[in-house]
Amino acid sequence: MEKESAPGPLPKLPGGWKVVADGSDLTLSKTYKGEEITIKANVSYSVDSANPGAEDGENPSSGQMVCKPDFAIEIKKGASILGLNCSYLAEEEAVDDQGEKLEDDFQINEISVYEGEFEKNNYAITGDVIDGTLYDMLMNILEDRGVDQAFAKALVEYATVYEHSQYVRLLENLKKFFSN
Repeated sequence: MEKESAPGPLPKLPGGWKVVADGSDLTLSKTYKGEEITIKANVSYSVDSANPGAEDGENPSSGQMVCKPDFAIEIKKGASILGLNCSYLAEEEAVDDQGEKLEDDFQINEISVYEGEFEKNNYAITGDVIDGTLYDMLMNILEDRGVDQAFAKALVEYATVYEHSQYVRLLENLKKFFSN
């Protein structure tokens, strides 16, 4: 049944991203004006119902499952790396104080600048406490590099299809495990 309900082939991501998949890990990469941009996401534990009412038992069959993985962005310029950890906004988080829907589908959760590999002793700050102007500037920097709202929506579509294939593989492995 899960094979039959597969959402289809993997969609294309806008902006010329090269995608490498390894198990539940997705790594997207491209260059922009000499910068190396890498986005890493993991589809495990990132599936939720696209219909919140389905969770409450209102109509569970109508709850389409979508994959909204957290993702880490690294923008490498020379030896320095700007690291941004991001996540998708939940439906209830996607509205402002006046009840208006926010433009952004994702948010920056953590910011750091480092060289080489990120170490536990590298300084990082949560996106919640930085100045609003700096936050907007970082979102604009991402947008200039193709990590905008269209990309965020496309990543959800891609991750959803990819995660479903991983789920089918898990079910096949369970079947094989119990049939031996």
